[in-house]
Amino acid sequence: MYLLFWIAKQDDDTNMIPTLETERLYLKPLELKFADDIFEYASLDTVSKYAVWPTHKSIEDSQSFITFCMARYGSGRFYDWALVLKNNKNKVIGTCGLPNIIPDTKEGEIGFIVSPEFANQGYTAEAASGVIDFAFNKLDLARVIAKVATENLPSSKLAEKLGMKKNKVIKNGLRNHTGIYDLNLFVLERPIEFNF
Repeated sequence: MYLLFWIAKQDDDTNMIPTLETERLYLKPLELKFADDIFEYASLDTVSKYAVWPTHKSIEDSQSFITFCMARYGSGRFYDWALVLKNNKNKVIGTCGLPNIIPDTKEGEIGFIVSPEFANQGYTAEAASGVIDFAFNKLDLARVIAKVATENLPSSKLAEKLGMKKNKVIKNGLRNHTGIYDLNLFVLERPIEFNF
C-alpha cells in the first residue's frame, strides 16, 4: 500500500483542504499556478473522453476549471487535489479527489485523471489509495464509490486494484461532450474495526 499520508496543514485560508503526501506524490489543493500543467493533459481528447468536463481548448479553460474547484473548497462536500511529483515539486501530472460527498449516506465518489505521459506507472493508484485513506480515516465516510464508463477499461481495472467491487451498471449514466455512456458502479465499504 501507499499510505504514508496526510500532512495536517492547510496552505492558506482559501484552500480549505489539507495537503496530502504519499510515497512519490504530494496531493495539493488546486491553484491557478498549476494551469499550464493541467492544460498539457486536459487539452487531449483522449484524456477528457470520459470526463464530465470538455477538452480544454485554451489555458483559460484550465484556469476556469481550477477556479471552479477552488470555489467549492470549504463546502465539506468537495475535495480535489493536484498530483505533484515529489522529485519535481512543480510538475502536476493529474488530479484525484472526492468531487461529490453525500453527508446523509456518508458516501464519497472518487475521481481521477492522470496525464498519459505518467500513465501505467502506479501514480493514479498511489494517489487514489491515499484519497480513500483520507475519506475513511479523516472524513469518516462509510463507503467510497467510483462511476466508470464501461468502455474505460484502465479505470475499471484501477477500481478493482483499489479493492472496489462492481455493484451494478447504470445505463446511460454519463452524458458528456463526447456521447452517452453506461457506467460501472464500483463500491468500497469502509473496513469494520473491532475493538475488544
